Amino acid sequence: MSSYKEILNSERPCTFCHEEEQFRIDSNSTCYVIPSRAPYTEDHILICPKSHKKSLDTLSADELSDIRTLLQQWQHILYHKHGEVVLMLRE
Repeated sequence: MSSYKEILNSERPCTFCHEEEQFRIDSNSTCYVIPSRAPYTEDHILICPKSHKKSLDTLSADELSDIRTLLQQWQHILYHKHGEVVLMLRE
């Protein structure tokens, strides 16, 4: 089994870089939102930068701001639907 770092450094195409527009449920200038294909919970979503990034510390100020904007919008939407929201940050 490959380690996470081996997968990141491999030459295979990034799943998120090749996400089809039709599956995006929201977006802004630098980021987009998609439903998780392997959800932990109902309405599990992913917020992804449009440009390929291997690490959070390589996100630009605009990307960080756009992620925060989408996070706040979807946190509000999901809180009103479910009464609680769990946030998880993964690199």
